Amino acid sequence: MSRDDYTPRGLSDPESHLELAGQRQRPHFDVGTGSEPVAPSPNQQGQNVTLNAALEVDMLRHKLRTLENLVERYGISSHIPSLSQAEEARALQYRCECLESACRQQIYIYKN
Repeated sequence: MSRDDYTPRGLSDPESHLELAGQRQRPHFDVGTGSEPVAPSPNQQGQNVTLNAALEVDMLRHKLRTLENLVERYGISSHIPSLSQAEEARALQYRCECLESACRQQIYIYKN
């Protein structure tokens, strides 16, 4: 994959996207006291809960590439914790399930 494969598409201003994400995570404060967070009203719940999966994947790929470059540049790969056997087994199982699903889909397409 080229370096551009990991660069987020449609992010002319990544800072504004990060600002929006930060706004979603900030607690709402009561206007009267200004000191206590309040739960969003039923009308507000879910308003800002949107997920652009393609954008999130692009951003995570970009983040991964950046972090991998930093690790390589500063030679800190020996400090990266490895997966436990259980975590590795879960990751391998998930990958196997993805490949099995793709195989089933292709077999179904060829049969029909």
